[in-house]
Amino acid sequence: MKKHLLSSALFLLSFIAFAQTSSTAWKTNFEPRKVFIENKSQFNNRVKETGSEILFGTERNHCGIYFTKTGLVYRFEKKERKHVEEDGYKSEKNREEEEHEIKTTTDVVQLTWQNSNPAVEIIPLEKASDYFSYEVKGKGINHVNAFSKLLYKNIYPGIDAEYVFHAQEGIKYSLIVHPGAEVSQVKMKYSGASKISADESGNIHFKTLFGDIIDHAPITFYEFADNATIESHFIQNGKTISFSLGNYDKTQTVIVDPWTTVPTLPSANSAFYIKTDTSNNAYVYGGDSPFRLVKYNSAGTIQWTYNTSWTGGDWFGALATNRNGTCFITRGSEAALTKIDSSGAFK
Repeated sequence: MKKHLLSSALFLLSFIAFAQTSSTAWKTNFEPRKVFIENKSQFNNRVKETGSEILFGTERNHCGIYFTKTGLVYRFEKKERKHVEEDGYKSEKNREEEEHEIKTTTDVVQLTWQNSNPAVEIIPLEKASDYFSYEVKGKGINHVNAFSKLLYKNIYPGIDAEYVFHAQEGIKYSLIVHPGAEVSQVKMKYSGASKISADESGNIHFKTLFGDIIDHAPITFYEFADNATIESHFIQNGKTISFSLGNYDKTQTVIVDPWTTVPTLPSANSAFYIKTDTSNNAYVYGGDSPFRLVKYNSAGTIQWTYNTSWTGGDWFGALATNRNGTCFITRGSEAALTKIDSSGAFK
């Protein structure tokens, strides 16, 4: 059955996974996790021209953000199955061949910290209790850790960069400028954007095929002083962005605090199937680019996420779960079946 037909038939499950036992009821949004996932080779094929090894990544709604020692890479990808017109002159075989053709559109924007410390240390902080598994080219990459925060320690002399997820949307990064350091050292060079421009609010726009990446103007303040902001703004010099600060006390630590939003691509973050095992753990199969299987315990706490290699260009299949939590998921077309054990590992 085609994914869009299945989605319509099961619309009551869209965006919500629900489980209930005799003593506990819970619900949650079936959205990709806001975490930075350690790269154990599952992200290696995402971007080839990084110039540096991908160490962490996060993927949501057709957008991947990948972190290297020298900067970040934003990668957008949209996959569409070719629309097949009803044509009585085409054979069934020809129609099926056309249905299997997928149009893929990608765009990549890369940020490079110019003249940054080549020995910078990237420290993951606030480890998540759940983990991730992947299938890549028929092999399992299992039980990968994730974190809520990344710290680039000493990215420039006396300056750290910290990445977290913004409370509303996007990624928030903070430059931690320690006493005596000069924020003028920080220079971010962008490549891949077809146009870079500033708006009247001081935000920087990076044009992509899918909309603008927006770096929102920084708010700057002392680390240990309440309500003491410092005048600050971006400086654009061609494809390079830097920062300008007003007068401030350089004996104190200063936080320069911009945040970045990315284009939102339509995504079917829907739960299509829900099964349980004898311990009342819930297994939810759904998502879009990629399809994913998520395990929640009987209290609704997420345990793990298994990411398939199947994307929005594929047709959705089905889920079966046995008593001990071993799961079998399928792709509708081209037909495929995968076995995942109760720990979320690809078998």
